[in-house]
Amino acid sequence: RQMLESELEQKVSSDIYSATVQALAEVTDSRPALAANAAAQLAALLQTQPDTIRVSLVAGLAGIAVASPTTAQPIADRLIGLRDDGNSEVRAAVASALAKVGAANSTTLPAVIDTLIALLADKDSGISTGAANALKDLVVAKPTSAPQIIDTLALRLSSQDQRLRYFGLGA
Repeated sequence: RQMLESELEQKVSSDIYSATVQALAEVTDSRPALAANAAAQLAALLQTQPDTIRVSLVAGLAGIAVASPTTAQPIADRLIGLRDDGNSEVRAAVASALAKVGAANSTTLPAVIDTLIALLADKDSGISTGAANALKDLVVAKPTSAPQIIDTLALRLSSQDQRLRYFGLGA
């Protein structure tokens, strides 16, 4: 019973965080200084919060980047830094968030595409599938990104990285 209560508390806490972070992303729309400050605060929380909360923070950072283009590059850089995070849910959230950031801001595309392609080789098949879906979402949202994605993917697949070829194509 105690474990069930703890799980429920975490779920409620995560839902509250998620709603708060999404509201924050909406509030920062067209307020660059506020958006930059909010993004810095959320990025700092990534260091201290439990993984369930960190997933919501990643989504919130993406929301801020989409709403406020001036924050897109620093947020993309921060999310890219989480691609090797020890928690698979955080890495999955990063893949989804990067697709949104890349679709909203073209300057982030090269690094976003490289990171998503690198995540195709993640040891967790759920992450590699999530990265593939994120690339698909990126192409759907921003069709002009397709040639860049195809070129980068072809270059990476032609490399000697057998793991990328195996996991990337087998996802």
